[in-house]
Amino acid sequence: MMVEFAKRCDCGAVTLTINGKDISMPYSQFKSEYPGTKLEPDKYFACNYCVNHWGTDICECGSGKNVGKCKCGSKKSSENNGELPWKFLRDHQR
Repeated sequence: MMVEFAKRCDCGAVTLTINGKDISMPYSQFKSEYPGTKLEPDKYFACNYCVNHWGTDICECGSGKNVGKCKCGSKKSSENNGELPWKFLRDHQR
């Protein structure tokens, strides 16, 4: 699994592109799981983590709460290896 791209957002989260798929996570998780990976020199103004509430530690319901700390009771994240869960997509279609 090779990181193709990594960029930090003004919110503090990092978005990575791995195998052509984007995943977002807190900076602390990025540093722990991808040590030595260089970030792009500029930053995003807004990202999926802060705008759409998609991230490896954010509940799949879209509330923006951390997994396991949300009222919905789900124990799944909104992102898993760059894939959004079906429940999230179904509930957020326009």
